[in-house]
Amino acid sequence: MANIDSITTSFDWNDLSGLEVSLQNLAVVGFHKAARTAKHCDVPRHAQACLTASDIAVANAVELAEGHADLAVLLLEPADTESESLHQEDLPRTIQVIDEELLESCRTRDWRNTCIIDVRPFRSNKRRMSEIVEIRERQDNLAYTTTRRMLNILEPDVLILCQSATRSSSDEFAKSLSSSIGEFGNLSLYQLESGRKVITIGSFHPMHAMRYAAGEGAVVKRIREAALRFSFLQAVSILSGRIIRGPGV
Repeated sequence: MANIDSITTSFDWNDLSGLEVSLQNLAVVGFHKAARTAKHCDVPRHAQACLTASDIAVANAVELAEGHADLAVLLLEPADTESESLHQEDLPRTIQVIDEELLESCRTRDWRNTCIIDVRPFRSNKRRMSEIVEIRERQDNLAYTTTRRMLNILEPDVLILCQSATRSSSDEFAKSLSSSIGEFGNLSLYQLESGRKVITIGSFHPMHAMRYAAGEGAVVKRIREAALRFSFLQAVSILSGRIIRGPGV
């Protein structure tokens, strides 16, 4: 086994000068990725009827979920438009941001070759808010079961948690795979039904890094964008055999 110091890269979050450049220096140029897979994509296809998903919604979900088997990104739910417009016509802003983070963290990663999965597939905010509470909870639980089955088949090595909305869910699966801004970069383990353990990396929904602009908000935006980038850098670093450690990490 390698000495921990030999596979460790230092980063200090207490030093914010030159933050962006420091993060750029952590980027992974290239490494051997797992083979592409779509073996888990039959699950959302089979769930189409019970979750009353359109053909377009299924096509978009499958397109996002296909990719190299070693890394997966867990988001909350599809954009309202994803049941009506194919990605080639209208790629949601969230996916665009994920694509930017993947490319900046690892030059050969993007949204087309990385497994991106919603914890609530086919359950857009518009759809959920149109339902009575009882139906919403029942359909949400069906969606969580769909994603749990997908992950059990996919068995990724690393999973980035980019959602916090299910932290208070009564569903244990959804509750356990939530994170927050305050937990970005944190490492933990999630055990699949097979007994295999997945490294999970704390992060938050990408849009939480895009909501600030002028004045003090610009500083918050800068820090949150850096925190989001760090989560992705931690993921690709681990897959390449490197750990990022240091003050504030």
